[in-house]
Amino acid sequence: MKILILTFNFPYKSAGGTMGYGGGDIAVLQHAQELTSRGHKAIVVSRKSRSDHGGEIYPNTYRTPSFGFHNRTLTGFDVLRFINLATRIAKQEKVDIIESHNPIGAVVGYFVAKRTKKPHVIYMHGPWAKARELSNTGLMTNKIARGIEGFTLRRANLIITVSESLKKELLHKYALNKKKITHIANAVDADFFKPMEKNNARQRLNLPIDKFIILYTGRFVEEKGIFDLLKAAEEFKNKNVLFLLVGDEARSKWLHEQVKNKNLARHFKIAPFTEYEEMPYYYSAADLFVLPSYAEGMSRAMLEAMSCQTAVAVTPVGGNSEVVKHEKNGLLIEPKNPRDIAHAINYILRNKNKAGEMAKTARKTIIQGHTVKRRTDAFISAYQDLLKKKK
Repeated sequence: MKILILTFNFPYKSAGGTMGYGGGDIAVLQHAQELTSRGHKAIVVSRKSRSDHGGEIYPNTYRTPSFGFHNRTLTGFDVLRFINLATRIAKQEKVDIIESHNPIGAVVGYFVAKRTKKPHVIYMHGPWAKARELSNTGLMTNKIARGIEGFTLRRANLIITVSESLKKELLHKYALNKKKITHIANAVDADFFKPMEKNNARQRLNLPIDKFIILYTGRFVEEKGIFDLLKAAEEFKNKNVLFLLVGDEARSKWLHEQVKNKNLARHFKIAPFTEYEEMPYYYSAADLFVLPSYAEGMSRAMLEAMSCQTAVAVTPVGGNSEVVKHEKNGLLIEPKNPRDIAHAINYILRNKNKAGEMAKTARKTIIQGHTVKRRTDAFISAYQDLLKKKK
């Protein structure tokens, strides 16, 4: 099979290794690599980063220049150039399937599929429109996001979601055809994300050996529960804990100010998104990974932490609760509840043996149900079925 993959953000080489804009980007890279390793041809069309771009990690990658103000904004020029390039590559390569990632990529996919008369698949990493509603982007923006999501999903030949929960949410929200939507659970490379010796990981990252470290990695935005995490941290001013936050550099200055205003500076270390190759060290250095988000498809960061055998405390939103079973392989915390976050941190502080048992069970959960191989098998099967129906 030849699959054209359309995604506005795709990892690239940097001086230190692999750089992306979030877990979804890395998931697309692994997806393309795994399809290629199985003898299929995956061609990626994305846009060029406005950051330092040191070349391509994945060889079959084409990019358009970006006119956006930063890596998560788009202009009409971006979309038009993207459609034209993707259409040209689709015809040139004689692809079998157009695969788009999230609704904004699916806008391009819709037009490319129409021009080439090829089946269009949308891969939904999370509740795209809902996330914009939760971030208070404004009524008009919310309506536009819902409109784009509904328009593209209703016209796709196949929709794949990262969780059963997201599948049910979209089915109900847009009255979709049940036969055109399925879920394939999110996955990580368990051989790459594996437990490392804690002190060695801390030394590599120049982190204190003696502190209890709570890790958060993701965007520093409201819908990720970042305000709730800051509020919870106030309960630990007199304890030997460090909150290690790894996220988008654009908002790190704002976050530094928030921490300073709360007199929490000595309890926080804020780092920008780092090279992908460094992330197993961050997870292994932590005593607890916390994700207090309000909406998820199925958090990739959560899966990565579990694969590294790190205790996790996450909100039961989206597919998170399909993976984490409370006090068995992690802790579930209420969304928008700083006290519950603090309770989870204290639970791990006081029950280190139990935390170790949950962390070991968490890694087993990943190995048994969330490997890249398992996900790729499901994708190939779904695509083969789709092509048979189109004949």
